[in-house]
Amino acid sequence: LPLVYQPGTRWSYSVGLDLLGRVIEVVSGQPFDQFLQQRILTPCGMESTAFRVARDDVGRFTGNYFVLGGVPLPIDLPASSVYLSAPPFPFGGAGLVSTGRDYDRFLRMLAMRGAVGGTQVASEAAVAMATRDLFPDTLASNGGFSTSGMAFGFGAGGLVGRGATEGLFGWFGAAGTVGLVNLRHGLRHNLMTQYMLSDAYPVQADFPRLVAADALVQAAS
Repeated sequence: LPLVYQPGTRWSYSVGLDLLGRVIEVVSGQPFDQFLQQRILTPCGMESTAFRVARDDVGRFTGNYFVLGGVPLPIDLPASSVYLSAPPFPFGGAGLVSTGRDYDRFLRMLAMRGAVGGTQVASEAAVAMATRDLFPDTLASNGGFSTSGMAFGFGAGGLVGRGATEGLFGWFGAAGTVGLVNLRHGLRHNLMTQYMLSDAYPVQADFPRLVAADALVQAAS
């Protein structure tokens, strides 16, 4: 599988993460989904996260919408969702279905430097490596990008804050979702929405600012 660019030359948000899933399979000797279950999902207590939605859980599953002219139109409804079937293979960069509670457990693990619920899921060194800016200086000018008015680099599958946002790690999803941790202060915030495109409403841009403002108020009180 060819990459968009050779490693170390340029950066693109592409199938590189899917290829990384295969690298993990080769190194660990396990299928990628089994590796995730054993090393991340079960230790974090993420009981409702998988690459497909069980039929018994359809009632808990939400739909996804495309906003056209201010009107949300359904594009993936629970009863007929593509997520009711397993994907062709467990993608390294997409495809997991989760809940707000489960994803909060994952963010908490990152915010607490690898620990959650008394379990050290990942070493502090591994979390530090995964959440640091992996862009070399030679890629800084064309590899970085801005989202929701904030400048970021890129770590192991997530955005890494730069300058005024240093210490932030996470992602802004295509369906308006937000999952961020503030590694400096041990904070995390998680927003589960399901509409596309993500800028159809200002929620994705406003949510991190409101959380940060509330944290400042709480700290001062």
